[in-house]
Amino acid sequence: EEWLVTFHPKLERPFELKFRKLTDFSIDSTKNVKYFSGTAIYRKSFRLSPDNISEKTRFILSLGILNDIAEVIVNDRSAGVLWYPPFNVDITDVIVPGENRLEIKVTNNWANRLIGDEQEPADFEWGDDRGPDRGRAIKAYPDWFINDEARPSAGRITFSLWNYYRNDTPLQPAGLVGPVKLVRESEVPLNNIP
Repeated sequence: EEWLVTFHPKLERPFELKFRKLTDFSIDSTKNVKYFSGTAIYRKSFRLSPDNISEKTRFILSLGILNDIAEVIVNDRSAGVLWYPPFNVDITDVIVPGENRLEIKVTNNWANRLIGDEQEPADFEWGDDRGPDRGRAIKAYPDWFINDEARPSAGRITFSLWNYYRNDTPLQPAGLVGPVKLVRESEVPLNNIP
């Protein structure tokens, strides 16, 4: 079953895609996904049979591999924010018998967008390159910036005074890679364990 993914880039218009399989954005063939930085909202519905629910049952949503931080929302109720592995959250209190709506809001950092911009012609002049670990600064504010004019390099989205990234810097993994699983667990009181 497909995932509907709505992309909310920080500085561009939102767009929507369907994914048959969860994948790392940084290996996608399209620029708007490959260099995406912002929040991507993954949506899917799932059914839960009433036979699977009992007072002693807990449901854990396991997100697998995730880059970088996520909020899990089930049936319009937040189940929590995940920012370090393992990316698991107990959703017992927010699921219902029957149809459930799942949203996973995944936010990544700016690195891939900055690397994507380095694929475009520069519309300013860089100063001395101090190397990938120390970065480089622009020499001066460009005229188009000072005069509040349109950017000459329309493909560039960001504008930064200092940058550590180059056009050959490897992209960082991004998005929800999964696998996403719903794990059913049984509660057993400690006094019942021999």
